[in-house]
Amino acid sequence: MDRHDALARETARRLSRWYRAHRRNLPWRRTQDPYAIWISEIMLQQTTVEVAETRWERFLARFPSARDLAHAPERAVLAEWSGLGYYARARNLLACARAGLVCGFFVAPLLGGERPANRSEALIAVHAAALAACAATQLAAPGAPYIVPALAAAIEDHAPGFGLGPAGVATFTQLAQLAVHAGLPIAAGFPPTRPAADEWLAAADGTFVALAAALAGASLLAVAGHTDGAGVFSPAQLVLDAETWSNVAAVGAGITVDDETLALETIAAVGIGGNALAQRHTRRHLGDVWKPRLFDRTAFDTWEREGRRSAPQRAATLAEELIAGHEVPPLDSEKAATLRRIMQEAGL
Repeated sequence: MDRHDALARETARRLSRWYRAHRRNLPWRRTQDPYAIWISEIMLQQTTVEVAETRWERFLARFPSARDLAHAPERAVLAEWSGLGYYARARNLLACARAGLVCGFFVAPLLGGERPANRSEALIAVHAAALAACAATQLAAPGAPYIVPALAAAIEDHAPGFGLGPAGVATFTQLAQLAVHAGLPIAAGFPPTRPAADEWLAAADGTFVALAAALAGASLLAVAGHTDGAGVFSPAQLVLDAETWSNVAAVGAGITVDDETLALETIAAVGIGGNALAQRHTRRHLGDVWKPRLFDRTAFDTWEREGRRSAPQRAATLAEELIAGHEVPPLDSEKAATLRRIMQEAGL
């Protein structure tokens, strides 16, 4: 253990001792009921402890279980919530659950808690938070689809030093394997930590994350088009990410090995030194080959003669063309009605 780990552990021990000596005697700390604790967590997000303490027991007396809350009329729940503010949180959660939309929530780390000192502790903290969020979602809306949102910022909050850059890629890969073991889908969202102008690092960050996500079994890649640790969005970066991710998707799909792909008869027909382009098998599978739109592999002389345009420059041009020429197709009446119903239930 180096001196930084030793200092971190000693600081965490001192904070823990202070908390045990000075913590407030709050009612939700005296129960093991996950529903009651969950209600306190929701109240405390945007409400002071003093106000939440007086309203928490009254709310539980009115809605003592998740089932009671789920079957209560919305107006009754909002009336009991009156004065706590930010009603949209409950409305949006219920609207998503009723519409069958996938839920995913971050669990903020506990202030004063012990900071993970190594990758194993970081994995435990983040995975436990993901399982807790999933459990809370199922209490609020049993059967609601759930996905683990493994985003760089959330991991960095729980485990500073393990959520960004190359360390974040390794952490996410192991998190994905834990999620797969638990039977939960996981979304990868690790934007490059550097600006797009720093082309090599931005490209390396994005490629490593996408490839690691695909090989680790991630169900979804998220936060495309962002750089600077998700602080900046760029249409050109979105185009670049689409190029990278499409290549990664082709790699992740693997190679099918059967009589059709081995093409032994075609190889025999062409022979040594022959031309396979004229073969029907070649023409049939030519579209299976991944083709880049931005990754320029032409000779240096050709690239120089054509103006030495970089991939980000070509991506910016393509993004402008796509935006200028895009026409939004109208939704059919059934889909439009569904969206209106979801927005109405959410109070939007």
